[in-house]
Amino acid sequence: MEIITEIKIFLGFMHDALGQVLETSFPYLLTFIALAFIIIGFVCLFSKIEGTVLFDNKPLRNITVTRKVDWNIPKKTYIDSTKTDENGKFKFGTLYRFLPIPLNGLLHPLIRQEINISFNQKDYCVWSHTKSNYDKGKETGTNPIKMEIDFGINNKYQGKNKYGEIYYGIGKLVK
Repeated sequence: MEIITEIKIFLGFMHDALGQVLETSFPYLLTFIALAFIIIGFVCLFSKIEGTVLFDNKPLRNITVTRKVDWNIPKKTYIDSTKTDENGKFKFGTLYRFLPIPLNGLLHPLIRQEINISFNQKDYCVWSHTKSNYDKGKETGTNPIKMEIDFGINNKYQGKNKYGEIYYGIGKLVK
């Protein structure tokens, strides 16, 4: 839903700035240029993620799950959170942001991703990864990323994606 809002804002800007000149003569050209700019200019900072929070294989409901993204281009941090449902499930949609076309591909992205859970008055790192591209699903090679967190098991997981980037945390990746 957030991407729709950004598209509407951008289209409104394009209409206001160029609409009076181009709209009367080239309405379809203006729409095409605006849409091409939007499609190319939106980048994926964090792929869709779904998970289940458990304790000894029993679902934990109403647990706060927080997603944090630090992006180096531009230097911005995005934080959002959700709560687990009655089955211990949570999900975050894909996080897209707008990047002007001249910057897309010229600067190397470093996108620090975290998923954290507060449980029994302690904070736990469920997922930690530094993403070095804007491709959707490239964190693990799957989209959505699916994981299971069981606080009754004291485990830490670590893996590598096909780019050699490491991800780790207490969240176990599942299919």
